[in-house]
Amino acid sequence: LSRERQANLLRHWLRQGWQVAPSEAQLHELLRQVAACTTRGHRIRLKVADGHVLRQGPVLVFARNL
Repeated sequence: LSRERQANLLRHWLRQGWQVAPSEAQLHELLRQVAACTTRGHRIRLKVADGHVLRQGPVLVFARNL
């Protein structure tokens, strides 16, 4: 997907699944980190709203702070 479509997908995923919206800076950083993920061991942990977007294996998940 193009970078713009990736951004739309991430916005939609966060909004529909958890009712959160990343700032533009958070979204750009998340896209940068996803693009840099080239190995299984690469970690992603980015604060968004009241939680974090994390990489667990091959997928991204959103976890709320407790």
